[in-house]
Amino acid sequence: MSLKLLNCERERKQTMTDVPCAGIEKEYEQKVIPDGKVNIDGFLCLFDVSVVPSRSIEKQVEIVAAVLNNLIKTKKPVILVTTKNDDANEAYVKEAERLVARKEYKGAIMMVETSAHENINVDLAFIALAQMIDRSKGRAKIVPFLEAARARKEALDQATGVFQGLIRAQVTDYRALWSHASKMLAQHPEFVHFVDQFGIDTAQRLFRWHVKKLKDEHLQKRVQGYMDLLPEVLQEMVPDLNTLQDRYVDYEKLPRRRRRRFKPASFQEKGFIVSCESGCMLSAL
Repeated sequence: MSLKLLNCERERKQTMTDVPCAGIEKEYEQKVIPDGKVNIDGFLCLFDVSVVPSRSIEKQVEIVAAVLNNLIKTKKPVILVTTKNDDANEAYVKEAERLVARKEYKGAIMMVETSAHENINVDLAFIALAQMIDRSKGRAKIVPFLEAARARKEALDQATGVFQGLIRAQVTDYRALWSHASKMLAQHPEFVHFVDQFGIDTAQRLFRWHVKKLKDEHLQKRVQGYMDLLPEVLQEMVPDLNTLQDRYVDYEKLPRRRRRRFKPASFQEKGFIVSCESGCMLSAL
């Protein structure tokens, strides 16, 4: 259980920010409640549904139930937010469902299943609470975690596909550099949206993968060009099989006409290795 119950009368200087069992609290902004009374319009009570060593489910349920009992007495809107649903344990999920279904709460406590790691339903929890506070607003539809996860995956897949299409259209040179390409891509909304969803590091990884693919295709075309030249080269060097001897071309035994046309330097320019220690051999790079 990771919610700090704010008791403003007994502890007037208590942080409002709480990170659920992450161990990285110092990386988040800390806001101190000022002295005096503070108006609180609603509560989000967090319930971790993942398994944590040395933390029993019975103890967690006991503490959360005590928190909810105090919160419900305030007559303020309360939402039980289950966290880490991407790594959920079914027993913990069932206990959270039983908590909100207790008859003493009379259906007043809503439950929202979230995953901060996957960014699923996090905004929904705050929107739902805001709408409960402002009763003039309509109620948000509470989407089950599995349904929200599917929708999230579809949205991410679409953003990835659109971004990859943008890279293919805008980056066509395998020598392109990220420092230049990122500035050019930043002018496109598809790039901005992808970075918002995945971060700049993921965008750079996809860019490098695309550039590597372009380079591989370029090298493949060069090799194919050499292979296309091979029949012509062989015909120039070896017009018939009788010319071959011990798998190499003996330059000294070539007809004088062929010697004039056989210029090792010209074959080196075309991507062949020429060895003439005891005869001349050609092999493609």
